[in-house]
Parts: sequence; structure tokens; C-alpha cells
Amino acid sequence: MSALILKVVASLTMLLDHIGYCFWNRFPADEEFRIIGRIAFPLFAYMIASGYRRSRRPAVYLARLAAFAVITEPFYNYCFYGHWVHSGGINVLFTLGIGLLALMAGDLIREKYTKDRFGLLPLATAILFALAAEKLGTDYGMYGVILIFLFDLAERTFGSAEEVRGDPKRSAARAAVIAAVCAAFGARFLLVYLPPALIAGLTGGAAPKLPGSWEMTQMWSALSALFIIPYSGKRGVTINNRFLRAVYQYSFYAFYPVHLLVLGLICR
Repeated sequence: MSALILKVVASLTMLLDHIGYCFWNRFPADEEFRIIGRIAFPLFAYMIASGYRRSRRPAVYLARLAAFAVITEPFYNYCFYGHWVHSGGINVLFTLGIGLLALMAGDLIREKYTKDRFGLLPLATAILFALAAEKLGTDYGMYGVILIFLFDLAERTFGSAEEVRGDPKRSAARAAVIAAVCAAFGARFLLVYLPPALIAGLTGGAAPKLPGSWEMTQMWSALSALFIIPYSGKRGVTINNRFLRAVYQYSFYAFYPVHLLVLGLICR
């Protein structure tokens, strides 16, 4: 599976998710659309981790994400909250940008302070960035940043799609870890809520909050592994013309604010 197919699947599942949200209770398949939409974010998170490892200019990559995050914010607010300016959640491009920044900071720490390519310092740095995303109220918050870090760690440990090609053992190990990361992300609310519930049950304490139906719906995020594992590392399209290559590249960034604007105008 090429990068082009991965981007198209991520974009389409995100679109279905947002259609389901904007037109909730207005058409029969709204819940199904939201379930399908759970696949989208892990794909975007993986593409950030994978793209960072391939990027020759990570700072430009980050600047591009930041620019589109700022451009998107009023459309995000209008689509989901009905106002161009809103103090609620912040669009997911900020989450992806913070995750990318965490990876860049982790590599800087490895280069300057530790020879360990994994290490506790990069992990601590990623946690700080995750908490910052949660504090800012970005879409998916700390869970999104941690997911990007885990995808990067998985490929740093077991190899990228290109590196494991032709090696069945490493390919199987990479696939197992990717599947585990996607499953853990889908089950994140269970992992947060169930331990206190079990402790309360054993000690006779007051029953804590349990995951609700929407939180349980996140379990469908695990299906994203079906698209990430077959990823070949190939672009899927080769464009020699510089202008057309830029149009192709930026079209996926532009899709996010454009589709939010269109859905917002229709919904409102």
C-alpha cells in the first residue's frame, strides 16, 4: 500500500466522520460514519511519524503543519461550534504539529545528551508535549501526541516499511507492534478507567466512572492497523513537474480546511 492510498483512506474516513458529526440524527448512517471515522486519526498520526523519518527538512514540514493549523482554525470552529472564533477544542493539525515537535525535540536530545536512541529523556519530553496538547485542548490531546511517539518508537525499534521489506521476521515483529499500538489507542479509555474500577471492586470502594458509549466506540480505531501494516513506504505517484508536485502535496493539507468550510456552510 502506497502513501497516496494511505492519505486517500485517511482523508475519506475523516470526511465520513465529520459528515456523521455534522448531520447527527439527520440521516440513518450517521453512527456508522462516525465508527468508520475512528480509522482516520491513527493513519494521520502514523504518516506524521513516517514522514518525519523521511523528511529532509523537518523544520519546513513543521512550519507547513503550523500554517495550515492556523488557517484551519476558524473553519473548524464554524463547522463544529457555529462560530468563527471559539474557545473550545483546537483542530487536529495542532495535535499533529505538537507530535512532530516532540519527535524533533527527542532527536535533538538524543544527539546532544544521550547516545541511547530510545532513552528516558526523549520519552519524558514526549510526555511533556502530550500534556501541553491536553492543556491546550487540541483534538485527541495527549493521546494523539503519545500515539505519534509510539509509532515513531515502533519504527525506530523494528524498522520502517522499507527497512523490513524482504525480512519476514522483522516484518512480522513490526506488524505485531503496529497492531498493538493501534489496539492500545482504541482501548485507551478502557486502559484508563478499568484499573481503578478493578481496585474499587477488590477493596469495596466507591465505583469510579466507566467508559461511555462514545468512548467505547474508539475501539474501532484498532482497524487502522489493517491499512498501516501493508504500507510499502512508496509514494504511489511520481510527479516531475515542480508546480504540479506542489499542487499535489498541498492538496491534502488544503482538504482539511476546505471540507470543514463546506460542511459548516451546509450544516449551518
